Amino acid sequence: MNDMDADVKEYEIALVTAHDNDEVALGEGVEVMHKAGPKAITLSYPIQKHTSGFLTVYIVRCAPSIAQALPERIQSQRIVLRS
Repeated sequence: MNDMDADVKEYEIALVTAHDNDEVALGEGVEVMHKAGPKAITLSYPIQKHTSGFLTVYIVRCAPSIAQALPERIQSQRIVLRS
């Protein structure tokens, strides 16, 4: 294991998208270990005029510096209702 591998950690990312075929770009340096979903859900309150969506949960591996940038990177994509 080199120094770069020592800094890599696992993270869980849960996303709600408007459509079940939406693919979210997580970006370079992010390795998807497991993906669960999309699963149709009813939202407790409307988000961007949507009353339902699709929940997808990712288990990813990446460096902490990349993980810090992920929320902004994910939320900036129009297909993501909530992350």
